[in-house]
Amino acid sequence: MKKIFYYLLPLFLLSQSGTAQQDSLTLRITDEKGQIIIGAIVLQYPESYLLGASNEKGEVEIKGLHIPARQQLVFQCLGYEMKALPFQEVKQHPNVRLKEKNTELPEAVVLAQPLPRLLALTHKQLYKKYPAKKEYVRYYAPASYYKSVECKGHCVNLRHEYGLFI
Repeated sequence: MKKIFYYLLPLFLLSQSGTAQQDSLTLRITDEKGQIIIGAIVLQYPESYLLGASNEKGEVEIKGLHIPARQQLVFQCLGYEMKALPFQEVKQHPNVRLKEKNTELPEAVVLAQPLPRLLALTHKQLYKKYPAKKEYVRYYAPASYYKSVECKGHCVNLRHEYGLFI
């Protein structure tokens, strides 16, 4: 009986390690040029279950796979188009390439103005939008103040801040 046990134990242990390797999948996420993408997320669709995010090597390791073959994996990253692939395809080809997404913004005009002037303009615009009525008085005042942070009776941070008091 002991001999059979000694022969079956290694067989049992080897079969367990073989199934453990099948329960994990390592994906590599890159852009069209082959550069790694850090911070891309992988979701299981349609449940929207987060499976992982790419690390500094562009890899996502998904452990404990119990995903049906009909399910899709969705790959998303800021600045790239979303890509949905069937799980079976991802399992066969673990390298996923995301296409860069260009977003055109409307024209932006940046004006440099001193802070007191900017606060005065904001004060005027607020007063026009929300004028004071007879029942109550509303006052908007641009001002500056000092803010200090203390620790054990000692000032550790002193800042001069600007604000609009409403």
